[in-house]
Amino acid sequence: MWAKSLVVRGLVNSTTIDDLLRFLDGQNCSFLATGDAVWQSVQRNRPVRIEGEISCSMKETKTSSKTAFRSLDELRAEPLVLYEWGSTLGLPASRWGYTVTTMAIHDNNAGQVYLVDMTARGYTDTCGKSLSAAVDDTQWKGWADEDVAKVYQFYQLRAQGFGVANHELQNYVNKIIESRHSKKAGLSESVRISTLLSMDYAAQTFYCESILNGVISWAGEDLTTACHLVFPGPSDRKRIAEAREIMETEMGTQCHSSDIAEPLCEYD
Repeated sequence: MWAKSLVVRGLVNSTTIDDLLRFLDGQNCSFLATGDAVWQSVQRNRPVRIEGEISCSMKETKTSSKTAFRSLDELRAEPLVLYEWGSTLGLPASRWGYTVTTMAIHDNNAGQVYLVDMTARGYTDTCGKSLSAAVDDTQWKGWADEDVAKVYQFYQLRAQGFGVANHELQNYVNKIIESRHSKKAGLSESVRISTLLSMDYAAQTFYCESILNGVISWAGEDLTTACHLVFPGPSDRKRIAEAREIMETEMGTQCHSSDIAEPLCEYD
């Protein structure tokens, strides 16, 4: 049933998502799956990572899980990431990303699985592989200002097969990316460097973790980045090549400017 058969890395005895859901249920703790695993399950694709909110105390859950599964922080290892209740879907709409990422799944461990569609458009857009912001165009400015990561997420979802429902949204996303890189021109050197590092962090984290399926790290006084990943197999290489082609084609000048080319289009 959806992704319950997935094994959680780092836990003993090949513990599955189903085992953990039953464990949480025994603690009178509800689990609400969120993120990409929801739309992937709706499309009947196999999720590689599950994240969600739990209704009980994170501290108490970790303590209990240490006894049950002989693990503590490993609960945060893929494919399972736990968040405090209300920390994602409980946020204001301006903090949400896209209609397809603003859904949740609740499994009551009694045979019923419920889909929570916060925008009432997520399910339809998921089935139609249509990409729309979780808010209407009158709120795009506040929506984009909240978190630059969701701007880059547009191209993550494009690379995962979603079509552009509103080309005005794509134009707006491209303008936001371009403006964030051009703003540095009139800033002082210290602020310019801070701004550039912030932009590079968002861009490189997006490309490393969302496109390459790696883990990014920053080190040294110059904050040198490294993307740690397993060498991709044939299917992953094809997916990465398709993602690069989409960005190079659809991001236009943003993808080929000197400042953006390294973190987005030339980052290997």
